[in-house]
Amino acid sequence: REGLLGRTRTIEVTPNKEVPEERFILTGNESGVRTATTTILAQQQLLNNRDVGTLIVDSNSEPVVTTSNGIEIMLEFFAYEQPPYWTKAREKKNARSRLTVPNCQISKIDWSEIKQLFGNNTKSHDKGDSIIEADLSNGKMLKAWVHTKQDGKTIIERMASLSEAKLVRPFRFIEKEEYDPNGELDPKEVRPQYLAHMHIKNWNRKTKYETANTGTKQKRKSARVEFYYETKPSWMDDKVRELLKQT
Repeated sequence: REGLLGRTRTIEVTPNKEVPEERFILTGNESGVRTATTTILAQQQLLNNRDVGTLIVDSNSEPVVTTSNGIEIMLEFFAYEQPPYWTKAREKKNARSRLTVPNCQISKIDWSEIKQLFGNNTKSHDKGDSIIEADLSNGKMLKAWVHTKQDGKTIIERMASLSEAKLVRPFRFIEKEEYDPNGELDPKEVRPQYLAHMHIKNWNRKTKYETANTGTKQKRKSARVEFYYETKPSWMDDKVRELLKQT
Protein backbone atom coordinates (compact mmCIF):
# COMPACT_ATOMS: atom_id res chain seq x y z
CA ARG A 1 0.00 0.00 0.00
CA GLU A 2 1.32 3.46 -0.89
CA GLY A 3 1.35 6.09 1.86
CA LEU A 4 2.64 9.62 2.26
CA LEU A 5 6.02 8.27 3.38
CA GLY A 6 6.29 5.55 0.75
CA ARG A 7 5.08 2.00 0.33
CA THR A 8 3.80 0.34 3.52
CA ARG A 9 5.42 -3.00 4.30
CA THR A 10 4.69 -5.75 6.81
CA ILE A 11 7.45 -8.13 7.88
CA GLU A 12 8.00 -10.75 10.58
CA VAL A 13 11.23 -10.69 12.62
CA THR A 14 12.52 -13.63 14.69
CA PRO A 15 15.59 -12.34 16.57
CA ASN A 16 16.52 -15.77 17.92
CA LYS A 17 15.86 -18.75 15.63
CA GLU A 18 16.17 -21.08 18.62
CA VAL A 19 13.10 -19.40 20.16
CA PRO A 20 10.68 -19.28 17.18
CA GLU A 21 7.68 -18.29 19.30
CA GLU A 22 9.35 -14.93 20.04
CA ARG A 23 8.35 -13.12 16.87
CA PHE A 24 7.69 -9.49 16.02
CA ILE A 25 5.28 -8.22 13.36
CA LEU A 26 6.35 -4.84 11.93
CA THR A 27 4.23 -2.63 9.68
CA GLY A 28 5.30 0.73 8.24
CA ASN A 29 7.27 2.43 5.50
CA GLU A 30 10.58 0.89 4.48
CA SER A 31 12.70 3.31 6.50
CA GLY A 32 10.60 2.92 9.64
CA VAL A 33 10.55 -0.88 9.42
CA ARG A 34 14.31 -0.98 8.90
CA THR A 35 14.88 1.26 11.94
CA ALA A 36 12.51 -0.78 14.10
CA THR A 37 14.20 -4.04 13.04
CA THR A 38 17.60 -2.68 14.03
CA THR A 39 16.18 -1.54 17.38
CA ILE A 40 14.66 -4.96 18.08
CA LEU A 41 17.90 -6.81 17.36
CA ALA A 42 19.90 -4.38 19.50
CA GLN A 43 17.45 -4.65 22.40
CA GLN A 44 17.38 -8.44 22.10
CA GLN A 45 21.15 -8.59 22.48
CA LEU A 46 21.16 -6.00 25.28
CA LEU A 47 18.47 -7.79 27.27
CA ASN A 48 20.06 -11.21 26.81
CA ASN A 49 17.14 -12.58 24.79
CA ARG A 50 14.44 -11.34 27.14
CA ASP A 51 11.02 -10.94 25.57
CA VAL A 52 10.18 -7.27 24.93
CA GLY A 53 6.68 -7.73 23.55
CA THR A 54 5.09 -7.23 20.16
CA LEU A 55 6.46 -4.20 18.35
CA ILE A 56 4.50 -2.22 15.76
CA VAL A 57 5.51 0.71 13.55
CA ASP A 58 2.71 2.34 11.56
CA SER A 59 2.89 4.28 8.32
CA ASN A 60 3.17 7.59 10.21
CA SER A 61 6.39 6.48 11.95
CA GLU A 62 4.84 6.58 15.42
CA PRO A 63 7.07 5.38 18.30
CA VAL A 64 7.35 1.64 18.76
CA VAL A 65 4.77 0.36 21.25
CA THR A 66 4.04 -2.93 22.98
CA THR A 67 0.92 -4.94 23.67
CA SER A 68 2.47 -7.18 26.33
CA ASN A 69 1.51 -7.17 30.00
CA GLY A 70 4.65 -9.04 31.02
CA ILE A 71 2.99 -12.16 32.45
CA GLU A 72 3.32 -15.66 31.01
CA ILE A 73 2.75 -19.12 32.38
CA MET A 74 4.41 -22.41 31.55
CA LEU A 75 2.33 -25.50 32.31
CA GLU A 76 4.32 -28.65 33.01
CA PHE A 77 2.86 -32.14 32.51
CA PHE A 78 4.15 -35.64 33.27
CA ALA A 79 2.98 -39.15 32.44
CA TYR A 80 2.14 -39.83 36.09
CA GLU A 81 -0.60 -38.35 38.25
CA GLN A 82 1.54 -37.93 41.37
CA PRO A 83 5.22 -37.33 42.19
CA PRO A 84 7.95 -38.47 42.33
CA TYR A 85 8.20 -38.22 38.54
CA TRP A 86 11.78 -39.24 37.79
CA THR A 87 12.46 -42.38 39.82
CA LYS A 88 14.37 -45.23 38.16
CA ALA A 89 11.19 -47.28 37.97
CA ARG A 90 9.28 -44.48 36.23
CA GLU A 91 11.92 -42.88 34.06
CA LYS A 92 11.52 -45.12 31.00
CA LYS A 93 7.76 -44.64 30.88
CA ASN A 94 7.75 -40.95 31.76
CA ALA A 95 7.28 -38.08 29.32
CA ARG A 96 7.18 -34.36 30.01
CA SER A 97 5.34 -31.59 28.17
CA ARG A 98 5.81 -27.87 28.68
CA LEU A 99 3.13 -25.58 27.29
CA THR A 100 3.80 -21.83 27.34
CA VAL A 101 0.99 -19.27 27.31
CA PRO A 102 2.13 -15.65 26.81
CA ASN A 103 0.28 -12.45 27.71
CA CYS A 104 -1.98 -14.09 30.28
CA GLN A 105 -5.03 -12.42 31.74
CA ILE A 106 -4.40 -11.99 35.44
CA SER A 107 -7.99 -12.94 36.24
CA LYS A 108 -7.48 -16.29 34.46
CA ILE A 109 -4.41 -17.26 36.49
CA ASP A 110 -6.56 -19.11 38.96
CA TRP A 111 -5.59 -22.48 40.44
CA SER A 112 -9.07 -24.02 40.31
CA GLU A 113 -9.85 -22.79 36.79
CA ILE A 114 -6.56 -24.00 35.31
CA LYS A 115 -6.82 -27.37 37.04
CA GLN A 116 -10.33 -27.78 35.61
CA LEU A 117 -9.15 -26.83 32.11
CA PHE A 118 -6.28 -29.31 32.04
CA GLY A 119 -7.65 -32.54 33.45
CA ASN A 120 -8.88 -31.89 37.00
CA ASN A 121 -7.09 -34.94 38.50
CA THR A 122 -7.46 -36.88 35.24
CA LYS A 123 -5.45 -37.00 32.02
CA SER A 124 -5.19 -33.68 30.19
CA HIS A 125 -4.14 -35.07 26.79
CA ASP A 126 -1.79 -37.56 25.14
CA LYS A 127 1.71 -36.62 24.03
CA GLY A 128 2.74 -38.15 20.72
CA ASP A 129 4.73 -37.56 17.55
CA SER A 130 2.67 -34.72 16.09
CA ILE A 131 3.00 -30.97 16.57
CA ILE A 132 0.18 -28.47 16.60
CA GLU A 133 0.82 -24.74 16.27
CA ALA A 134 -1.43 -21.69 16.29
CA ASP A 135 -0.74 -17.98 16.11
CA LEU A 136 -2.08 -15.34 18.47
CA SER A 137 -3.26 -11.91 17.35
CA ASN A 138 -0.19 -10.24 18.90
CA GLY A 139 2.30 -12.27 16.83
CA LYS A 140 3.11 -14.86 19.50
CA MET A 141 2.60 -18.59 18.93
CA LEU A 142 1.16 -21.52 20.87
CA LYS A 143 2.66 -24.97 20.35
CA ALA A 144 2.17 -28.49 21.72
CA TRP A 145 3.22 -32.08 21.06
CA VAL A 146 0.08 -34.20 20.73
CA HIS A 147 -1.14 -37.57 19.48
CA THR A 148 -4.26 -36.60 17.51
CA LYS A 149 -5.66 -33.52 15.79
CA GLN A 150 -8.57 -33.43 18.21
CA ASP A 151 -6.22 -33.50 21.20
CA GLY A 152 -4.24 -30.69 19.59
CA LYS A 153 -7.28 -28.55 18.82
CA THR A 154 -8.57 -28.93 22.36
CA ILE A 155 -5.27 -28.16 24.08
CA ILE A 156 -4.57 -25.09 21.91
CA GLU A 157 -8.04 -23.67 22.54
CA ARG A 158 -7.62 -24.16 26.28
CA MET A 159 -4.21 -22.48 26.24
CA ALA A 160 -5.57 -19.56 24.22
CA SER A 161 -8.45 -19.07 26.65
CA LEU A 162 -5.90 -17.90 29.25
CA SER A 163 -4.28 -15.26 27.03
CA GLU A 164 -5.28 -11.66 26.41
CA ALA A 165 -4.51 -12.16 22.72
CA LYS A 166 -7.00 -13.71 20.31
CA LEU A 167 -6.51 -17.10 18.68
CA VAL A 168 -5.83 -16.96 14.93
CA ARG A 169 -7.10 -19.85 12.82
CA PRO A 170 -6.42 -22.16 11.04
CA PHE A 171 -4.16 -24.32 13.20
CA ARG A 172 -1.08 -26.03 11.78
CA PHE A 173 -0.94 -29.79 12.42
CA ILE A 174 2.47 -31.28 11.58
CA GLU A 175 2.85 -35.05 11.55
CA LYS A 176 6.13 -36.93 11.96
CA GLU A 177 6.32 -37.74 8.25
CA GLU A 178 6.52 -34.01 7.52
CA TYR A 179 9.29 -32.96 9.95
CA ASP A 180 11.14 -36.30 9.68
CA PRO A 181 10.61 -37.45 6.06
CA ASN A 182 13.62 -39.80 6.16
CA GLY A 183 12.55 -41.54 9.35
CA GLU A 184 15.73 -40.61 11.21
CA LEU A 185 13.96 -40.10 14.55
CA ASP A 186 12.62 -42.97 16.62
CA PRO A 187 8.83 -42.91 17.01
CA LYS A 188 7.64 -41.64 20.38
CA GLU A 189 5.40 -43.83 22.44
CA VAL A 190 2.09 -42.18 23.23
CA ARG A 191 2.08 -41.05 26.85
CA PRO A 192 -0.78 -39.61 28.95
CA GLN A 193 -0.12 -36.14 30.32
CA TYR A 194 -1.19 -34.99 33.78
CA LEU A 195 -0.82 -31.39 34.95
CA ALA A 196 1.89 -31.20 37.62
CA HIS A 197 3.18 -27.63 37.86
CA MET A 198 2.59 -24.10 36.65
CA HIS A 199 5.53 -21.71 36.40
CA ILE A 200 4.44 -18.05 36.52
CA LYS A 201 6.86 -15.51 35.10
CA ASN A 202 5.97 -11.93 35.90
CA TRP A 203 8.00 -8.94 34.71
CA ASN A 204 7.87 -6.46 37.58
CA ARG A 205 6.56 -3.46 35.64
CA LYS A 206 3.50 -2.27 33.76
CA THR A 207 4.75 -3.48 30.37
CA LYS A 208 7.81 -5.33 29.13
CA TYR A 209 8.76 -2.49 26.78
CA GLU A 210 8.84 -0.03 29.67
CA THR A 211 12.07 -1.49 31.04
CA ALA A 212 13.61 -1.87 27.59
CA ASN A 213 12.86 1.79 26.87
CA THR A 214 14.16 3.25 30.14
CA GLY A 215 17.13 0.94 30.48
CA THR A 216 16.18 0.13 34.06
CA LYS A 217 17.36 -3.34 34.97
CA GLN A 218 14.69 -5.31 36.80
CA LYS A 219 14.52 -8.98 37.63
CA ARG A 220 11.67 -11.25 36.62
CA LYS A 221 9.66 -12.93 39.36
CA SER A 222 9.21 -16.63 38.85
CA ALA A 223 7.75 -19.38 41.01
CA ARG A 224 6.34 -22.87 40.69
CA VAL A 225 2.78 -23.70 41.64
CA GLU A 226 1.90 -27.35 42.28
CA PHE A 227 -1.19 -28.94 40.72
CA TYR A 228 -0.92 -32.55 41.85
CA TYR A 229 -3.07 -31.87 44.93
CA GLU A 230 -6.58 -33.30 44.59
CA THR A 231 -8.08 -30.16 46.12
CA LYS A 232 -6.74 -26.63 46.40
CA PRO A 233 -4.56 -26.05 49.49
CA SER A 234 -5.71 -23.21 51.74
CA TRP A 235 -2.53 -21.22 51.09
CA MET A 236 -2.54 -21.52 47.29
CA ASP A 237 -4.46 -18.33 46.45
CA ASP A 238 -2.13 -16.25 48.64
CA LYS A 239 0.90 -17.71 46.88
CA VAL A 240 -0.44 -16.85 43.43
CA ARG A 241 -1.57 -13.35 44.49
CA GLU A 242 1.85 -12.56 45.93
CA LEU A 243 3.57 -13.52 42.71
CA LEU A 244 1.19 -11.46 40.57
CA LYS A 245 1.39 -8.38 42.78
CA GLN A 246 2.39 -5.34 40.70
CA THR A 247 4.83 -2.81 42.15
